[in-house]
Amino acid sequence: MLIQDAGKQILSKNPGKIYIFCGDDYGIKHKYIRILKSIYKVSIECDTVEDVIKRSKTKSLLPEPQKLYIVRYDDGFLNSLNDDSIAELSNVSINGTLVCIYQSDKATAKCMKYLSDFAVEINRVNKNLVYKYILSDYPDLPESILQIVATYTYDYSTAYHVCACISKCSMISQFDSDNIQQIFHCQNETDDLELRTAIASRNFRYIMQLIDTYPGDLNQVFYMMLSTMLELDKLHKNKFYKSPYRKYVDRWTDLDIYNMFTSVYYKLSDLRTDNINVYDTLVYLIVLTQFEHIPDSNLFSCEV
Repeated sequence: MLIQDAGKQILSKNPGKIYIFCGDDYGIKHKYIRILKSIYKVSIECDTVEDVIKRSKTKSLLPEPQKLYIVRYDDGFLNSLNDDSIAELSNVSINGTLVCIYQSDKATAKCMKYLSDFAVEINRVNKNLVYKYILSDYPDLPESILQIVATYTYDYSTAYHVCACISKCSMISQFDSDNIQQIFHCQNETDDLELRTAIASRNFRYIMQLIDTYPGDLNQVFYMMLSTMLELDKLHKNKFYKSPYRKYVDRWTDLDIYNMFTSVYYKLSDLRTDNINVYDTLVYLIVLTQFEHIPDSNLFSCEV
């Protein structure tokens, strides 16, 4: 199930019967659970999925209100998955909604493979979505404050809790970018994951925008490029491998990945021995991503 579909169901207060929340962003999972709790009023924490199935099969003389059932990290359920257990889960009549929560990469891969009708992979979102989420969570906070929080926090969960703290203060108008960063230890740096994702996307303008505003040592970008190529190679070799670059993998052939890796590696070696401009070298490498197929590292003999 796509996160957009699950989000529409939950936000419209018309939730499905079963959701299996997996992926690495616990904050967004918790946001959806908060909304579901507001819908059902009654929520029950169960140890196992089997507990919920047994409850659903038990008939009551009096009609019971619909409830939210939450099961966290039931590894036994995942280990016992087979055709019969999947069919039983699909056919069970739940009086309300069941939410299962998993976090590990292994659990996510298994959920997406065997329970794709219910599994929702929830990973860290970009800063625009973080801003959108906290705007709905804290509509009374000034939008300028929310923009600062979204820009300088690591993820939605962090942004949510920073906003929770700020909302308790009596002098909100005195908050600005500098003291928010100082108080909450936020870093005003281009996010490494964002830059790696831009490299994987082969979006020249976006990559250059991030590099031009990168406050750290530009030499680190070479290592980011190498690690991105290694991630893309893993994605090519394992269709269940979890990575934020999954949606860009079709833009790269195996040969593209190899040629890009070797080009970066050789230029990095040159930087250690020759007087070469780091920025110009990065521009040269990024231009290579604009070719339909990445050229062989030996094709161009000119220096940059």
